[in-house]
Amino acid sequence: MQIKANTFLALMIFLCASTSLYAQQKDISKLFEERVKLVDGQMSFNTHGVTYNHGKAPQVNNRDSNFYSTLVDSSKNGYGAYSKSTNPLAYGVDEGYFAVYRQLDDDMDTHGVIGAAQSEDGEEWYTSQGLNMIYPNGDESPNLPTATGTPQGRYPSAGYAAGAKPTAIWNEYANASFGGGVNGGYPLHAYNTLGMGEDAYWVDPVQTNSGCATYPCDPPDLWVGNATLIPTGGGSMGDYKFLAAYVSWEAGTYKSYMITSSYHTNGYNLLNDPYLWTDDLEITDDGDSIFYGGNYVSNGDYHINAEGLGYMVQVGWPNLTDYDGDDTDVGELSFWAQGFFIKQTEVVFNVPEKFTTASCDAKAANLFFAGLNGILVIFFISLTIF
Repeated sequence: MQIKANTFLALMIFLCASTSLYAQQKDISKLFEERVKLVDGQMSFNTHGVTYNHGKAPQVNNRDSNFYSTLVDSSKNGYGAYSKSTNPLAYGVDEGYFAVYRQLDDDMDTHGVIGAAQSEDGEEWYTSQGLNMIYPNGDESPNLPTATGTPQGRYPSAGYAAGAKPTAIWNEYANASFGGGVNGGYPLHAYNTLGMGEDAYWVDPVQTNSGCATYPCDPPDLWVGNATLIPTGGGSMGDYKFLAAYVSWEAGTYKSYMITSSYHTNGYNLLNDPYLWTDDLEITDDGDSIFYGGNYVSNGDYHINAEGLGYMVQVGWPNLTDYDGDDTDVGELSFWAQGFFIKQTEVVFNVPEKFTTASCDAKAANLFFAGLNGILVIFFISLTIF
């Protein structure tokens, strides 16, 4: 019995080794190149499914998975889409996709032209050009209040949900005398009145920061918008809510601001005044700092659902020694104590008409600790959203 078992095992090893050697010798690269041929300048193609057995991956100009690749438009700068804060692509269930980006315009020597594209199926796209050629005050390119007089759009986001009007959201790199601060950050948005589909009719850009009624803007210099549209289910606020969190690049400050709509109808937003959302130098009623200091905590990221329940999260270093509010000194910095700071909306809304402003209490935080290479600190703090 032992001899038969050893013989069987040896035979199995031999077969596995032979199969392995044969597989390594077989070159299917040329077969694969013949199977998938791309035409120069081809706009899109469909590859085989992910379960298709191609064997050893050949070096050819294709991707062996089941998806479509489509040329939508050309951009002169893609950093806005790379940024972790912006939302350059939005999707409405059963309706389509909407993208906003900095567009290539061969006739203009600027990287700041804002373009948009929308598609009902993700394959056939319709583009819109030059959404920021005019400012809300009536100035037009090439006489805009920017360093070159041409559009200087930055950090675009796409605001869209099923049934909404596609909304492009970005900030302009304007003159400091216009947008305020050092870099003149000037938030704008525009929407397609015709909704999702092939046709488009865009309104002229609208000021997002109500503090730009006079210049320079106040709060000043708002950049890197984390902006979106969310459905509310209807009611006194309209069917959708506009949300945009901006970081102020004003020198010496470490603040971000949230801008929301109090009412939304057919793409138009009646906007609330910006309010302070985060502050790296925030001080409690006891005179203690929550964080170690400026630039020791990340920008906030958030998500809000249709019932008004949402969370904002930051990552950074806390003030380690002042939990009890017993002194006013900033504590020691420990790289083992980097933690999450979570702000939660206080009210969950079952009836849309009950959207109200929740009180913001960043002073009384509940602290929870768990071991993770030292101390992982998680702060739960209430958050004003609606």
